[in-house]
Amino acid sequence: MNYVILDLEWNQPVSQDRAIEGLAGEIIQFGAVKLDGEKRVADSFEAVVRPCRYTKMNRYVKKLTGIDEKMLAGGMTFPQALDAFHRWCGEDFALLT
Repeated sequence: MNYVILDLEWNQPVSQDRAIEGLAGEIIQFGAVKLDGEKRVADSFEAVVRPCRYTKMNRYVKKLTGIDEKMLAGGMTFPQALDAFHRWCGEDFALLT
């Protein structure tokens, strides 16, 4: 069995007056590391996700992640990123966050 350690990066509204009710943030990046049964790093995964709602980068998030609007524009849609991540995980894995 493999162990997949997942880290998600989220964008947030640039200001409270631009916040969407019920949507505190939007995923903009999947990052993961796959460990084998001996807990050795076997592979890594990264996918930038093109946001649908919060398309302008929050300054703090941009500074923290290094992700900018140009990178987001070239990213995958969320369903594409999720599918790629799921295929990368394989069949026999435990997901850790």
